[in-house]
Amino acid sequence: MLPGSRLLRDLARAPVPAGCEVLSIAGGADSIVPGSFSELSPAPGHRNLRLEGANHWQLLFARAGHALVGRALGAAAPIPVPGGARARIAA
Repeated sequence: MLPGSRLLRDLARAPVPAGCEVLSIAGGADSIVPGSFSELSPAPGHRNLRLEGANHWQLLFARAGHALVGRALGAAAPIPVPGGARARIAA
């Protein structure tokens, strides 16, 4: 997702269907996909979530990453985030 790329321009222009959203989840310490490359433009139905302190792999394998994805997907039961997690969730 390169800033200014055709994909991001198309996403910004396309209407998001009712009841849906386009969601970007990023790690605040991600050196593979830096924050500026993961942000959706502010538009109706767009949401950016960032897991501060998480790197690219922690989004996939750390409990805090799983918890953020679970909450974003509206998990029926809360997904606990361990108190000792280095990453904190910020929206």
